[in-house]
Amino acid sequence: MNQLVQQAQDALQQGDLERAAHALNQLVSLSPRDHGAWYWLAVVHLRSGRPDIAIRAIGRAISLDRRNPDYHNAHGVALAEAGEYDEAIQCFRKAIRIRPVLTDGHYNLGKSLHKQGRLGEALEAYGRARKLDPQRSDVRESLGRALLQAGQVAQAHREYSEFARDLPDDPVAAGCLALTAALVEGASSAQGVYDRAIPRFPLDHRLRWGYARFLLSTGRFAEGWRESLRRPTRANRLPPLDRAAFANKMVLLEQEQGIGDVLFFCRFVRQARQAGTRLALRCDAKLVPIALRLELFDEVFSDPAHAESLGPDLVGPLDDLPAILGVHSAAKSVQLKPQRTGEWSERLARLGPAPYLAVTWRAGTDNTRIPEFARPTDFMYKEASIAELGRVLKGLPGTLLAVQRHPGPEEIAALSAAAGRTVHDFCALNEDLEGMSGLLCALDDYVGVSNTNMHLMAAVGGTARVLLPFPPDWRWMLEGDESPWFPGFRIYRQTPDKDWSRAMERLRRDLLEKWRA
Repeated sequence: MNQLVQQAQDALQQGDLERAAHALNQLVSLSPRDHGAWYWLAVVHLRSGRPDIAIRAIGRAISLDRRNPDYHNAHGVALAEAGEYDEAIQCFRKAIRIRPVLTDGHYNLGKSLHKQGRLGEALEAYGRARKLDPQRSDVRESLGRALLQAGQVAQAHREYSEFARDLPDDPVAAGCLALTAALVEGASSAQGVYDRAIPRFPLDHRLRWGYARFLLSTGRFAEGWRESLRRPTRANRLPPLDRAAFANKMVLLEQEQGIGDVLFFCRFVRQARQAGTRLALRCDAKLVPIALRLELFDEVFSDPAHAESLGPDLVGPLDDLPAILGVHSAAKSVQLKPQRTGEWSERLARLGPAPYLAVTWRAGTDNTRIPEFARPTDFMYKEASIAELGRVLKGLPGTLLAVQRHPGPEEIAALSAAAGRTVHDFCALNEDLEGMSGLLCALDDYVGVSNTNMHLMAAVGGTARVLLPFPPDWRWMLEGDESPWFPGFRIYRQTPDKDWSRAMERLRRDLLEKWRA
């Protein structure tokens, strides 16, 4: 028994979760009333991204010791990982009743409330956790993030300033402060934070990736691309490729992020060719037909097994290209000649009169509503208010189309109600990028948050109106009405207090000015 306990402890210290689970499973098999072993087995399954198994294990621990607050807290975490937030909140409240000073209980309660969008209650819970343990970096970061999401930017900046003051040896604190400094005090203040932090934490990939995005969002492209080589998603990858080494080689470039990102980074591919270079791209199967028609690659495929048979001389992420090439100014989008545009024009004409305007209101993955354990990376998330967007569209001439990827069951109906007219559903077309590119060419206008369709629109030579949530994605720059990466695209920015009203008023004014005649 003691030997199994030691094996489990050693495996946990080494991060070998499978070995730890094996030892703990043996332990609970030999001693099924060892509630501590059941608890640690639940923890291991949580860290491995298996909340369903963790729920069963922690349930056994609680059945053997119902007054242990740590067990109820772990039960709540497992339920939250499984998306059962109401039940998770009950577990955290139970843990806090048993031990009111349980920092983890208050913090995890805050996270579950945050995931449900109950920001006021989440801020109270985070505040209690902060008071109990002001040295907890994760608590301080989450509190500031919730303040930002609530539109309380000045308060978030104050919190992160105190965070950096209280924990000067924490690179997370420095990165958080740099973020809000850029938003509240301007780029020069953020640069000062990075100038002080990076020499102290040169190997912190998260800090360096934050700096890369800051540089890119302020137009310092060459520096930003160099910093981007330290992004967490490639931290353990091969060293960056050498452009000179491309000559007479088979170079395999691999997709690292989403489909829209592939379309964005493909704009650098032509510059990457050297004498005798052959370029291949491995990407999402949905993108293969489009990528082939860009005429940039000798081969495009999605099957990892084909990469082995290809026998490339060099392999690296597509996203490394601008750093390898030393790109110092914005490059033009890839160019794509759409197919069957006449068919789409005829189909739209059957729906109603021109102008034809398409809309999108959400893109990406909501970081607050995905599991935190065994999580591959951070995700971008953008969302605009359906009700406000509908009011913008109300009374406009022409025909409205929804091209939202995976809309909620009532979202198109809600947009139609707010717009006072039918919004035609073309959302399924997001699974057919060839079809979507043809539809985009047939449109007269397109309004939406930044998503794959924006990259497609640029590729087919069109423009769009971009609803940009705060804080902005680096591609659309820290400020301004246009991005050098997307000339002709008009930007409508949400204000720091999360208010869309000014952006929506300007959007409606611009649409009326263009289409009322």
